[in-house]
Amino acid sequence: MGLGGSPAADEPDPKELVRDAVESTDTKSIEGVRTEVFQRDDQFEMATVAVTRQSPTRSRIEVLKSIENDERSDLTVINGSTTWQYFQDEQRAVRKQSNQTIGGTTHSFQGLTRTLLEQYQATYVGTDTVENRSTHVVELEPPEDPELALSLDVQAGSEAYEFELEEASEERWFVTQETLWIDTETAYPVKQRIEWTDQNGNVVASNIRTYHELTVGAEIDAEEAFEFDPPERAEVTGRSLPETHNYPTFEAATDAAGFSFPEPALPSGYELKQATVQTLDDQQGVMLTYTTDGSTITVHASEGTTKGDGDRIVDTEIGDVNATLLSVDDRVSLAWDCNALSYRVSGVHDVDALASIADSIGCESSTSGDARPSGSIWVGPARP
Repeated sequence: MGLGGSPAADEPDPKELVRDAVESTDTKSIEGVRTEVFQRDDQFEMATVAVTRQSPTRSRIEVLKSIENDERSDLTVINGSTTWQYFQDEQRAVRKQSNQTIGGTTHSFQGLTRTLLEQYQATYVGTDTVENRSTHVVELEPPEDPELALSLDVQAGSEAYEFELEEASEERWFVTQETLWIDTETAYPVKQRIEWTDQNGNVVASNIRTYHELTVGAEIDAEEAFEFDPPERAEVTGRSLPETHNYPTFEAATDAAGFSFPEPALPSGYELKQATVQTLDDQQGVMLTYTTDGSTITVHASEGTTKGDGDRIVDTEIGDVNATLLSVDDRVSLAWDCNALSYRVSGVHDVDALASIADSIGCESSTSGDARPSGSIWVGPARP
């Protein structure tokens, strides 16, 4: 069926197509070139970028051409716990530390899609060709309530929480529609469009990204693609980086760290993807990354705080560990302190599931000190 054609009895399930697209973006390595266009009222921004991505924690985006976007970095490299932004004209490199997977500002589409899928109506539009690729076209439309905010409602037992996901200055934006063009062979979304409306239903902004060259499942030299050494003349800003070592198992990571804690119990299907120990200023942190079907849960334990400046407290005293429920961007986290350690569990929009993981760790630890140090090591969300 082509665009605008009559629905076929055997047409694919649109929600399954979107779920496959989200999983594809979360799990498949890519190399390509894409165009990103943002319009709001009389503002117009466009950028053509070269993209190399190895999910879930590595990405490289180099701006090839940009119109009306002077604040954008010329190069952004994300490699696990470290994000580099390089501004060529200013000869300036900014180093940031982040525990988030590559769902940040220049990669926000798939995170938003995952969030909207359970709330929005998915409609199969038909097929179309994008850059010589055959695609399925799916539209995600909001419920009829025009006052639906761009937020995520999370149910936890008898409690309902709303996590704000997007806000433009003092005016709230609402999402009216997202459209995806999903490659029929790879299930990768080769084109996406999002439109925002104001509270009166007027379209105030749109964002479109289109891949012109794309290799899905690309073989990538991670050391070459995701390492960044600033030029000698560049001014480097940002916090000091921790010394980082990866380990194959939970036991190996905790043996290498200066503290131990109970192994977390994850929901069925999740497997340990990576166990990392970070050391900074004589403090250590352990980061555990678990994945399944494109979904990621991270568990952090640290001798310093796991809370960040961007965290918003939603509720307190969650679960047996009396954790604090936090939100930052589109991530939901539980954080709690126990003896000399701070913990944080993040990743799924299910507070009961996070609480179950937190309670499986509990409040037992073995460390060399009796009180949590006043300093902090990075294990929390991105900080300025």
